[in-house]
Amino acid sequence: MSEPIEKLRRDHKNMWQLLDVIEQEFGRFESGEMLDFDVVIGALSYCLNYPTQFHHPTEEAILRVLAERLPAPALSIGDLEEEHEKLVSMTRKLAETVQLVLGEAEVAKDQLVQMAKEFVETYRAHIKREEDAFFDDAESILRDADWRRIEAEVADLEDPLAAGQEDGYLDLRKTLVRWSAENQGAAE
Repeated sequence: MSEPIEKLRRDHKNMWQLLDVIEQEFGRFESGEMLDFDVVIGALSYCLNYPTQFHHPTEEAILRVLAERLPAPALSIGDLEEEHEKLVSMTRKLAETVQLVLGEAEVAKDQLVQMAKEFVETYRAHIKREEDAFFDDAESILRDADWRRIEAEVADLEDPLAAGQEDGYLDLRKTLVRWSAENQGAAE
């Protein structure tokens, strides 16, 4: 497996966990519990920052090189940049609405829950589509020289959810670890 694809798959795994947490938080909220604003805002901040800085540009670079190498598989993937822009827009809108609620603005609970559900569903469908076709096509078609070119083009950022440094995502990492342990214990 190429290193860029390996990193992208790890990112997807982390993103899926964040989507699980967001889904759980809004499920609790829908059931009448308080929304954990710190967790939700942290997760949405991550969804805006890291994918925009590293993940999406890497995927877009891979798609450009894939299109040069063999256009048909690249065309079947569609417009990743447009999809990424849609995800950023959805994330911003949900984050802004959560901030309004935090500021005690009147926002219909069912509207906020529906926005969160659509966000999670859209993001998961996007990830699944990339995992099911795009990454496999890229790995089977691109050559070592292509991967070196891609790696030279994109920033090599450490995923802040996996990084050991102190940063704005420390609380979110702790929440994900706790949440994962709680869910693992409940599954046993």
